[in-house]
Amino acid sequence: TADKLKTTIGKTFYRDYGLPEKYVGEKQKYLDLFNKDADDTINTLKTVFKGTSAQEREAISLAIEKNDFSGLSEANRVVAEKSKEIFERMAKEEGGRGLLDTTLEDYVTHIYKDKEKAKQYLDFMRTGVRGGKTKYAKERVIPTIEEAETLGLKPEKDIANILAARMLASQKAIREQDLLRKVGSEFGESKK
Repeated sequence: TADKLKTTIGKTFYRDYGLPEKYVGEKQKYLDLFNKDADDTINTLKTVFKGTSAQEREAISLAIEKNDFSGLSEANRVVAEKSKEIFERMAKEEGGRGLLDTTLEDYVTHIYKDKEKAKQYLDFMRTGVRGGKTKYAKERVIPTIEEAETLGLKPEKDIANILAARMLASQKAIREQDLLRKVGSEFGESKK
């Protein structure tokens, strides 16, 4: 029908199809700010990890989790401390905004390359059955990257990659919260 064709064409050629016009500008500001955040993340990580090898960055991840920097060179200890500070800053910002309830000491985000196997394992550990709750659960079931590796979950060990993913997720959550608050205050209705 004509309505279906109009909808299909609109969705194909106009990315804001169906979005009320008054929200389009705010959405674009959000996208622009997030793109700037991504660029800032890349520049920050280039600076922090300049001159480190992939092997050194993996050692830094493991050292942060163990809270033991004794096996790192002096330069890599500095990088490990900066990495920890970045994790802590994100946690503090997210906690202050109500986006994060708790934090873990010596925290390094776990990212699994074999996502399906990791999901099945974590669901089983949490409930004893396979389910779909992994995405929403926040507790750490597998305490270390090394343990995840022995389970065959193929964890990301490079601290630069881990921080990049964590920083982008944090920035996205913060920008989305700001956007929703702004749209809500400007265009929403006050209800009891």
